[in-house]
Amino acid sequence: MPMKREHQFNFWYAVLAVLAVLTIRDLLTNADGCGRSPYSEFQQLTAQGRVSDLVVGKSRITGVLRDAPDSRPQRFTTVRVEPALAASLAGSGVSFAG
Repeated sequence: MPMKREHQFNFWYAVLAVLAVLTIRDLLTNADGCGRSPYSEFQQLTAQGRVSDLVVGKSRITGVLRDAPDSRPQRFTTVRVEPALAASLAGSGVSFAG
């Protein structure tokens, strides 16, 4: 007995639905305008006095970038790096992130 077409599960509709949900989630999570910065850049901006309103967590630091260019978000977040490692990497002038 053949199956009726209206009762068949279409695999491609499920794939399309999952992709749509992931796209919407991505748009909503990036809607806060918070940019990600490498920890080395965060250290440089802090030394220049260009950051304010810092929130230091266990693994993340968030804050506001003063006088940010229009192409860059004003809010930023970075992943913390151990202070000893950050100090040794900062001396080498290489860009690094947690």
